[in-house]
Amino acid sequence: MRTPPKITILKNMYGQSFIEFIFLFLTLIILSYIMLKATNNGIADRWVALVSIITSPDPDNKIKPVLK
Repeated sequence: MRTPPKITILKNMYGQSFIEFIFLFLTLIILSYIMLKATNNGIADRWVALVSIITSPDPDNKIKPVLK
């Protein structure tokens, strides 16, 4: 009589941990991208205006960039 072949079950938890880490990492990246897009309301324009005010050659310059 033959014995039935044994079914081997993969018991490697490293692969599952790696996949869970990747999903968690992607979730964090997506959430931070969404939050950055939601809160980035003209910050670059403000920085450009402030830098141009600071670096203007004439301190009495009447033409000032408008800060929004």
